[in-house]
Amino acid sequence: MSTGLDKLKFFINSIAAIGIPVVIALVGHNYTDAIKEREIQARFVEIAIEILSEPIDSSNSKRNLREWSVDVINQYSGVKLDTSASRDLIEKSALIGLESFSGLLKSE
Repeated sequence: MSTGLDKLKFFINSIAAIGIPVVIALVGHNYTDAIKEREIQARFVEIAIEILSEPIDSSNSKRNLREWSVDVINQYSGVKLDTSASRDLIEKSALIGLESFSGLLKSE
């Protein structure tokens, strides 16, 4: 009886010795991927802010780019702009006073 119990202990210890490092490696890989993805999203938000900070020209020739920027902010920033704010940023006004904010994004 003791031999069977010893074999079971050996089998369980062997599985644990192989399984635990594999699980740790998978979790670490997923965590690293999530961090990389978040960094990419933050960079997209930074680019969108830079685009929206540029003055709007009279012909509104960059409307598509400004719409893309608002979409990016709504998707990746964690705080969605309401409809009127989105419309204002696309059609009427540029973001102002964001030089310090852009600097914060770059220093992260």
